[in-house]
Amino acid sequence: MSTTTPPEARHVRRVALASGIGTMLEYYDFYLYGALSATIFGSLFFHSTDPAVGTLLALATFGVGFVAARSAG
Repeated sequence: MSTTTPPEARHVRRVALASGIGTMLEYYDFYLYGALSATIFGSLFFHSTDPAVGTLLALATFGVGFVAARSAG
């Protein structure tokens, strides 16, 4: 008996690993954007508004992006 794995099994493992890494990077990107929108983006992009309103606008932008990404895939 041979102990080597068939090419299909190796291909499936490779695709699963690539998908896992891609998903991990996507969630890290959303985490980083969410943390920055709560702390920095409000005053950086919405500097003409009240700081609380700027933070809420930045978080709303994050929420819209999150919903769009979840509904697309």
